[in-house]
Amino acid sequence: MALSLQPGMLSAWMSLGNALLEQGEVGPAEAALKRAISLSPDRPEIWFNLGNLHYRQADLERALTCYRRSAQLGLAAARARIVATLVDLYRDGEAEAALAAYLPLEGTDVSSCLEYLYVLLVRGGRQAEARGLFSRLETAPMAGKLYPVECRTALSALD
Repeated sequence: MALSLQPGMLSAWMSLGNALLEQGEVGPAEAALKRAISLSPDRPEIWFNLGNLHYRQADLERALTCYRRSAQLGLAAARARIVATLVDLYRDGEAEAALAAYLPLEGTDVSSCLEYLYVLLVRGGRQAEARGLFSRLETAPMAGKLYPVECRTALSALD
């Protein structure tokens, strides 16, 4: 009802898109999120949600484009999704470069990024490098915080 009365209501379009996506109605969800973007193209959370929609559809290139736009607009949560999508696309060099750029930034999901780093190193046959890196990172703060549990988990998985 609110959309028929006020078709420009951004929050209603965002909510509708997210609700439809949760119900598995991908086409209408995408249309609603794109309508929200047309109303406010500089809102990073809309791009992020559209990226999640494409990711669920296994359209990883489109998801990556949306996540990158979201990150450019300032949504820190999009950084880990960029790395995850690059890992899923087996674009390991790009994923490592993204990790190097994002890990020092405040707001980055360091725990998730450490998991992706582990995957990249092991998948590349670089277990010795992973062991040394996670041993050092166990006591080295990243973004002002220690992540010993994540590092120990990676180390125990290497054994």
